[in-house]
Amino acid sequence: MSGFYYSAPKKTIGFSPRINQKEFKTFFSVASGWGFYNQRIKKNKTDIKLGVKYGSLGLKKIHLDIKGIKSKNLIIKLSDKPISAKIEKKEKGIV
Repeated sequence: MSGFYYSAPKKTIGFSPRINQKEFKTFFSVASGWGFYNQRIKKNKTDIKLGVKYGSLGLKKIHLDIKGIKSKNLIIKLSDKPISAKIEKKEKGIV
């Protein structure tokens, strides 16, 4: 349901929710730790939160399958703090 993807060697995590895309929440668990992913899509704003509750998560890329999103309206938060990110639009969402 969450479309969860993770690759430790590539330092990549991804989510592609199939239900409740406008207000989606899930947890994830990998060998090095666990945490949560939340996405809230509104008309003029998309809020993404990725949090590590235990352990660690070394990342270089986050793949998100959110169609129709405008990068200027995207806020990405890591452990509830906004972070800057390079955003690339792809056929199936953003990276």
